[in-house]
Amino acid sequence: MVRAAALAILVVGGTARAADEAAVFDVQYVDVEPRAQAKVATVLVEARAQARKTDGNLGFQAYGELGRPGRFAIVSAWRDQKALDAYGASADSKQWHAALDPVRVAAVDQRAFAWIAGDPLGTVAGRPPAARGAVQVITHMDSIPTFKDEAAAALKKLAEASLKDPGLVRYQVLVQTNRGNHFQLLETWRDQKALDAHIAAAPTRQFRDAVQPGAGSPYDERLYKALD
Repeated sequence: MVRAAALAILVVGGTARAADEAAVFDVQYVDVEPRAQAKVATVLVEARAQARKTDGNLGFQAYGELGRPGRFAIVSAWRDQKALDAYGASADSKQWHAALDPVRVAAVDQRAFAWIAGDPLGTVAGRPPAARGAVQVITHMDSIPTFKDEAAAALKKLAEASLKDPGLVRYQVLVQTNRGNHFQLLETWRDQKALDAHIAAAPTRQFRDAVQPGAGSPYDERLYKALD
């Protein structure tokens, strides 16, 4: 069963936005030998359970890429950089990373991000929960350095429009903390049909046209499902 992709914490009212802006998101891409897919999925599910008990953790989810056995993504949110650093140095974190070493085909790609637009970390009233068939989209987008402000503005505009899509479960825009021209989009859609409608919508097309002149690399959009 697909689990909800939301990274939830208990914040309300005016404290929600402050928590969003202080939080640090950690996004890791993992590539392992396809034959090790089941073993790695088990390792990541166990890592998720342990991480959610860690002080400063605001959410931790592991995903398997659709149609690409052996490719995973881990998205977690932390109270601040200090909490993320403490977890990274912990025995739990080192243990599950070490378990990947014998079967990984590339070094784990790990990046820290800050929230800039979209849904807050807390639950959103009236939004349908993720259920079986939900599709998680993780997109890395970067612009040339001189275009970063235009790219950020276009992403914020896209987020504002996307929050109105009826098939949306969760939509967040992040910026890499040490590279202001690198961005991450975290999206969860009710099903593939809802995602397809979003991709074909006018605001999405307008966004892609707006950022293409300043694109630093091809638009890297990947589809996932949450691990059971």
